[in-house]
Amino acid sequence: MRLKSFTELAQHLKPYISVIRLKLACIVEKGKVTRILPGGLREYTHKGLSVAVDDRRIGQTVVTFLEDNLWKEWWKQPTKKKFSRKVVV
Repeated sequence: MRLKSFTELAQHLKPYISVIRLKLACIVEKGKVTRILPGGLREYTHKGLSVAVDDRRIGQTVVTFLEDNLWKEWWKQPTKKKFSRKVVV
């Protein structure tokens, strides 16, 4: 299927976007503020899933999804990187 415009893409994805919006709203509603992020955003966490929320104005705006706790822990682990020797000629 070839989509010709952003509007056509949005119409095609509408059912999927609704489900994602409900999940994000659930995280904000039932979650707790776990930390304050740069720029005054707050991180809400529920059942291991996190979102960044801007709630400084009336209403709350989910800015981004911050992944789950397993991903965060994996990302924080120090990696042993192997570097090859470089030869300059």
